[in-house]
Amino acid sequence: MPEFREPVTDTERVLRDACSFVLQVPASNINLERSFVANGGDSISAMRVSPRCKAAEVVFPVATLLTNKSLADVAAHVSSSSAVASSSITQSKELEEAATGVTTACPQTEPFSLLHLSKSELDDLLAQIAPTLCTPTSQVRDIAPTTHTQALCAEAAMYTPPQGFYIFYIDIPESTQLETITAFAQELWDQIDMLRTVFIQRPDSGDLLQVVTAQSPAPLQIHTVSETENLHQKSERIFAESIQSTLEPGALWTKFIVLHRSGIPTRLALRLSHAHYDGMSLPPLLECLAATLQKKPWPIIPKFVDYVAHVYEKNEQTLQHWRMTLLGSKPLPLQPTGDQSQILTSTSVIQCPPKVSDSTEASVFLATCAETLARLHDTRDVHFSLTVSGRTLLPGSLDNIVGPCLNQVPLRVVLPPEPSFITTVGLVRQAQLDMLPAEMATLQDIYRTCTNWPEEHQKMMYNVHFHDLDSRSIDLLGDGVQTPLLTHGSPGVWEHSEAIWMIASPVDGTWQIVLSGNASHCTSGYLDKISDTLALVVATADV
Repeated sequence: MPEFREPVTDTERVLRDACSFVLQVPASNINLERSFVANGGDSISAMRVSPRCKAAEVVFPVATLLTNKSLADVAAHVSSSSAVASSSITQSKELEEAATGVTTACPQTEPFSLLHLSKSELDDLLAQIAPTLCTPTSQVRDIAPTTHTQALCAEAAMYTPPQGFYIFYIDIPESTQLETITAFAQELWDQIDMLRTVFIQRPDSGDLLQVVTAQSPAPLQIHTVSETENLHQKSERIFAESIQSTLEPGALWTKFIVLHRSGIPTRLALRLSHAHYDGMSLPPLLECLAATLQKKPWPIIPKFVDYVAHVYEKNEQTLQHWRMTLLGSKPLPLQPTGDQSQILTSTSVIQCPPKVSDSTEASVFLATCAETLARLHDTRDVHFSLTVSGRTLLPGSLDNIVGPCLNQVPLRVVLPPEPSFITTVGLVRQAQLDMLPAEMATLQDIYRTCTNWPEEHQKMMYNVHFHDLDSRSIDLLGDGVQTPLLTHGSPGVWEHSEAIWMIASPVDGTWQIVLSGNASHCTSGYLDKISDTLALVVATADV
């Protein structure tokens, strides 16, 4: 166990306090002589620590936080980077450039430039999509390709009933005027282009496009809650009806809902499809609300099209990583059963294995899944896909992006001939670190261009997800009181997925396991076999 010590520099103090806030542990529990991971952090929390430090002009890439052996080393990296900067550098933007080598100015993606069309070709495209659009083409501000994940989410949203479609809501203290809340909704609608984005198929290719519409009156419903009505019951009824609505291509899917009565908190809700957001998009939205109520400036929210441009710019570079990583790999196929498509689910609870030094609980679960699949498929060369944020090494100019950066990428590990759980954990952790610069590539492109697998196997077979339950809350009024952001909607695997999902949630020293698969490619018996093998791997783990 490394010796514990207190911060001795301002940089160390900022870093410690940011870790304490994000990890929700007392500052006295943060040991600067241990790594961020050993202090309880992971890649998701690292992305929250980094911008919090930046606000205090302590700037470093997320990768620095994840790869250094101690928080003291992270602080030393920041200090040495700052030392080479000119003494005239005082603005936070300039400090970030000195520390990271990344320019913080927002990228200037010219409208319509990602389509690579001439003016006449663009005019033809606008004419072709006009009948489906909810707005005149004169009100179109940009058109861009979708990411692969975004396209999948948009397609799922147009199923009946919609999938990946949720309502997020928060109760705003009764001291806040209704006019302030409705003005906030309008400003959010105007400022965040992703909310005004619609989806439509390109007629010539069938590819899904995202179309950014102009600023307009926000789609806002205001419901009065009478003295005889219960706020929660009325909310549930309105929300259930709203997320069952049929979603059409070319239409606006985002909607604000306000439920109000004098003397009680006002409930503000936002209806979103996963094609418009991911979990990391929610904190910036909450920060905008808190800034409004506290009369502070809003954080800068980049355009999602700038993220898409960055993904396309880095595509070949990221694919090169996957060519090397997957060289010589083989798929772990799921054979069609011939049964009708329906989602099968198996649940279980297993005891967590002992903690592994300098590895997150998520890495330990991934290692457990790797050993499980090795046994089930009788191989030591294992690969599965996992959900990643898609944001870990973004340039500083794309901080606070609102949109679906979430992605699935392969994780391949070649396990030692003789099972060694501690070795597997190390291999998994290294694979996670190695993929950080390449986590924006899509599975579709990876399997198609980076493997020689049969076409029918070039798709996600197993997806592993460690769901660290993380309730989102915000200090709305600056008085220290945390108000939670709540969700209405059905979580779980979408009905059209063929993959087997292996999901773990940590609860009181146990993993609550949910296994889901489609009856078209697996059986209930096979899900039970996976569950039993997971438990056996944990029970025999040599840690």
